[in-house]
Amino acid sequence: MNESVQQYLDSLENIHGWLQPGAAELICNVDAIQQQRGTSGARVEFGVHHGRSLILLALLDTDSPVLGLDLDDSHVRPHIESYGLTNARMLTGNTNDIDADRIRAELAALGASSVRMVSIDGDHTYEGTLHDLLTTAELLCPGGVAIVDDVANPIYPGVHQAMIESIDTELLVPFAAAGGRIAMCSPADIADWADALSGYAVVDVRGWPVVMTTD
Repeated sequence: MNESVQQYLDSLENIHGWLQPGAAELICNVDAIQQQRGTSGARVEFGVHHGRSLILLALLDTDSPVLGLDLDDSHVRPHIESYGLTNARMLTGNTNDIDADRIRAELAALGASSVRMVSIDGDHTYEGTLHDLLTTAELLCPGGVAIVDDVANPIYPGVHQAMIESIDTELLVPFAAAGGRIAMCSPADIADWADALSGYAVVDVRGWPVVMTTD
């Protein structure tokens, strides 16, 4: 973990939002493994709020772009500017109307031809979350990962419903969880990710091995 990332994590309270330490650790671990493996590409986030997760993604790899999608960018833009993140961009509008082709076009303009990580923290409805999962499955490169927020939050049953549908249809399947977020990948990549995070406690989620990277 580079110094700028650690300094950011130590000062998270400066930005309004929700990013538990376990979730931040999960994102950092996945990013580190991808970089070690040479898995390159942009990062995308559905639902940015004030930018807690977006800024972390941008700081972890300043050489590749991060694209945030949200209805409005007024809350996050000052934080992007304060951290001097020239690799972070925002695309505003109803995220449920933004498809994979539109995202690819935006990323191509930023010099990126692939996507290696997607954070899903959108409108928290079943329809919205399923849209984000379907779009993510189209976008992810081999070795790519989706990290979904609020999967076990009873306030948002639609998120859980959409995630279960994704698992049951093997669109994306889970391999790790922490801090209220679950990491998902293509079924073709599940063995590699399970091996990369071996040594942690494992629970069964609808037949798939999920490592719990924090208590």
